[in-house]
Amino acid sequence: MAVAEQLLNWALLSALISVTCFGAAVSSGVSTSPEYQLKAAFLLNFPNFVEWPADAFTGPGDPLVFGVFGKDPFDGALNDAGSKSTIKGRHILVRFSSDPVVLRSCHVVFIPAGQMRGYTKLSSAIKASSVLTVGETAEFTERGGMITFLLQEGHLRFTVDQGAAEKCRLKVSSKLLQLAVRHPPEK
Repeated sequence: MAVAEQLLNWALLSALISVTCFGAAVSSGVSTSPEYQLKAAFLLNFPNFVEWPADAFTGPGDPLVFGVFGKDPFDGALNDAGSKSTIKGRHILVRFSSDPVVLRSCHVVFIPAGQMRGYTKLSSAIKASSVLTVGETAEFTERGGMITFLLQEGHLRFTVDQGAAEKCRLKVSSKLLQLAVRHPPEK
């Protein structure tokens, strides 16, 4: 894919996410920071580019379950946007918990920066599960996380550790990998 086409795809995705977040925040009356509105939109879009193994769901009617480790940094925006959406024909369920056992039954788990002190325990509990982990600290992927949010020049970006995802039997689409900042970053 040509660089110009990649930039156009990224610009279109960014615009879509911005509109989605703005609309969700306005319609729900939520006063979430713009950064967390974008992160919520990204979280809700990542599963469109990830394939879970068949045994990650017990049936076609099962919801896609998002977990947030600890308290809700989205001020309800993730829950509100998720309650109005489906992903790959599945309804969305959002759970907030500090209990790694509860989060083991999720398909996507977001670990806020303030919860990284408990990440080792969480990681041990979910390592045998097909859980897409998303964090927001520089060392997240170094500690086994799969997707890390980062701010570059005032723009929200993300890295993807495809190897970590594959260890949990998750297949990350080449489309998502093309949008990601290179992992590991080139030096």
